[in-house]
Amino acid sequence: MRSVITYYKNLERWDIKNYLFIFNSHYSVEELGKFIYEHSEKEKIGNEFEKEFPILGVNNKTGVYLHGYVIGKDINQSYKKVKSGELVYNPYRVNVGSIGIVQEEYNNFYVSPAYVVFGTKEGLLNEYIYLVLSSNWFNPYLRAATSGSVRQNLSFDLLSQLKVPIPSINIQEKIISNWHNAKRDMEYLNNEATEKEKAIDDYILSELGIERKAYKKKKGPFIVRFGDLEEWGIAKALMNKKLSFIKNIPLFKMIDVCINFKNGVNFKGEQVGQGTKFVNIKDVYSEKYVNNNNLDRVQLSEKEIKNNQLKNNDIVFVRSSVKYEGVAFPSLIKTDNEPIVFCGFLIKCSPLSNLIYPDYLLYLLKTSMYRNLLISLSVKTLITNISQDKIKDLKIPLPPLLKQKEIAKYIETIQNEIKEIRNKANSILEISQKEIEKMLKI
Repeated sequence: MRSVITYYKNLERWDIKNYLFIFNSHYSVEELGKFIYEHSEKEKIGNEFEKEFPILGVNNKTGVYLHGYVIGKDINQSYKKVKSGELVYNPYRVNVGSIGIVQEEYNNFYVSPAYVVFGTKEGLLNEYIYLVLSSNWFNPYLRAATSGSVRQNLSFDLLSQLKVPIPSINIQEKIISNWHNAKRDMEYLNNEATEKEKAIDDYILSELGIERKAYKKKKGPFIVRFGDLEEWGIAKALMNKKLSFIKNIPLFKMIDVCINFKNGVNFKGEQVGQGTKFVNIKDVYSEKYVNNNNLDRVQLSEKEIKNNQLKNNDIVFVRSSVKYEGVAFPSLIKTDNEPIVFCGFLIKCSPLSNLIYPDYLLYLLKTSMYRNLLISLSVKTLITNISQDKIKDLKIPLPPLLKQKEIAKYIETIQNEIKEIRNKANSILEISQKEIEKMLKI
């Protein structure tokens, strides 16, 4: 075996992982720098004080999107004006998929100077290189390429040094066409799932006798169309009215059907890592139940654990949220063999099983009408908060327990169908990525 001598002065990257990734492809593997150019020009848009400028962002879900509009007088730095077809990525988050293509409707819009903007030259299609850079199979190489840099920063110079398979334009077009077909199939399935989710709302409204129309006062009971109420059971205008349903289903306050309302335990960041499982804000945003397997741990005293331990079928609400639409989001607790506590940014309560079926309550609280109501009851400052009292006063339609279970079981059936559809949709893109790998002979 012949020795290979490498002089330090010739090394552009000193981390050995960068040299271990070699693509064995049927096609030529070449440095990207031959096929791309950087768009680094900036404009001082702050000089036009009264003009509005559209600013784009980029993330790992939607790619390039319209972040909002800013007035020139509020801008202290120069921005990059992008062209449709160019690629934009966050150099600190491209390894988690924050990259996208500028669409036609965003032509001549602006992006932060912190983003990298580049275009493709002859021999490389922009959608092809986007698929490569955002793919799961290329991601380990991308991560290794940035591992020796500060904050894993993928600069344009470093991007230019990456080596990728460069098939013919015909092959690139075929790969892009297959991807678009896969995306179309995925969108069709996701739309089907979304329609089923909307149907859940309609089903609950129908079963409870609630209409989305404006209410009318008639002789006899005061019929309330819940879609028009801003604060059910809170607004003074309704406090003295007798509320009822089309199907004469009685209303009860949350405090009548749930007990043990409580805010969670507060602790410091250095306490996290070991100890007792705890439910955090991120754990509440689940399809149905909090996933106990994903919970972090916190070191607490025995007294703190006892005072903040969750019980089976407890409902937890997000008490404080950075995002306005995230406040008061509910989830259900299913306990296992070890204790679970909850953090101070949450509120919990315990449904009375002889009055209300926990799954029915959860599904009801997750309907669009209840989500809108709970959000409207919150207080927005730097973060959005909701109090225990607002939740306690919330009025809940309470059909017989057997009817509650019937409603919950039906919704669970629909949700299982939705989950199956979404899983199928996600698998389409996974299969498509594997087909790209196969086409490139990687």
